[in-house]
Amino acid sequence: MGENGHKALAVKARMIYSQRLKQTLEASCYGQFVAIEVDSGDYFLGSTPLEAIKNGKAKYPEKAFHVMKVGYKAAVLLKRWRVKW
Repeated sequence: MGENGHKALAVKARMIYSQRLKQTLEASCYGQFVAIEVDSGDYFLGSTPLEAIKNGKAKYPEKAFHVMKVGYKAAVLLKRWRVKW
């Protein structure tokens, strides 16, 4: 899957999340990770991104997933570290 494919997957997944899943998941699964399979609209939860993907791959081994953290804008936070040599 190329860069455009990844972007399209993310856009579809965010739409599914905001239109169908957000209200329910944020009320009961806040802080968990959700892996969304965009063709079916199915979603899979986990306490880590890897767990959510593994749960999805059990049903859809050949599919790609978009992972989000329920109730957060980003799934992970990347910080810049300074290294002194």
